Order: sequence, then C-alpha cells, then structure tokens
Amino acid sequence: MKKIVLIVLVLACLPSVSFWYMEARLFCRINQEAIKVSISPKDGSKCQSYILYMEQTMRQTARELYTLQWYINKWQDVTYWTQVKQEKLLSIDTLQALRLNIIESMKTFELTLLKKSVDYFTLKTTPYKLQLTKSLAQLAALGSGQPAEVLRLTSLMSGQVQTLDKIAQVKTFEELVPLLNGYIYFKQQIWWK
Repeated sequence: MKKIVLIVLVLACLPSVSFWYMEARLFCRINQEAIKVSISPKDGSKCQSYILYMEQTMRQTARELYTLQWYINKWQDVTYWTQVKQEKLLSIDTLQALRLNIIESMKTFELTLLKKSVDYFTLKTTPYKLQLTKSLAQLAALGSGQPAEVLRLTSLMSGQVQTLDKIAQVKTFEELVPLLNGYIYFKQQIWWK
C-alpha cells in the first residue's frame, strides 16, 4: 500500500517538462532500437506529446492501482488481482523509463545542436570580430579628445566584441537568444556608421 501511495504522490508531483528553451520545437520518432530527435516535423510527432501521453497514462494507471489494492484488501481473488497489480506496476516502470529516455535524448540533441550552432556562428563571425578588434585598436591609438560620434562608435564596437565573446561561451539557448538579439542590434548600429 505504501508503494502505491508513493507512486501516486510522485506522479501527482510530476512537473510538466520545461527544462530547455527548444523543448516544444523538438520532434521524436520512437522505435524499439532508438529515439530519434529532430527539429523537423517530418521526423515524427512532438516529443512533448509523447511525454504528456505517458504522464497521463501513468497517472491513470496509478488510479487503477488504488482500485486493485481495494480488491486485494477485501480478499477478492487475491492471486488474480495481485498479478494484475504487478503488471500495472511494471507498465508504470516501463513508461517512466521511456519518458526519461525521451527527455535525455531531447537534452542531448539540444546540447549538440547548441554546440554546433555556436561553433558555426563563431567561425563565421571571427573575421568580423577581428576587424572590430583592429578598428578598436586604431581608434584607441588616436588617444582621447575624440568627437562624441567616434566615442559612440567605439562603444558600439566594444559592445559587439563583448557580445561575440559571450556567444562563444553560452551553455543554453536561453542565454544564446538574447545575445543574438544584441549581436543584431550592434551590427545594425555599426553598419550605419
């Protein structure tokens, strides 16, 4: 009985999966060999749909376990209901293991996608960053007493170099998105100068 109560409490407290920025944009194809995660809708259904279905099924199964335990406590065909109970517990374990595998596959996919995206972005923006750094050094060599417009341009270029450095160090998409917005802002402001 304590095991059933524990299962119900755990299932009732399951948070909706909201651990990463791209979770709602990922699609899964699940078969017996592997879980394939993609950003293309052609590659299956939304991973969140699978997870939601499994969580609902586990909750329903936990409710059914209460009924089964009632039959067992009333000594009504105990052998049969105990076997059914064990099957239900096994199905919850199986669903939970699959749910956790999907979540882990999503995290792995997102981390890989993030790393490759940042590496590609850094590679493509390195010449631009070097040009900015060279221009900043030239402006610094001019010394103080520069016009306000040159000081503003220096500030914008310095901000852009710092943004590019931060982008190269990001660990999550939550960090990346605002930095990319900052990159675009600085790029537009510097472009007009």
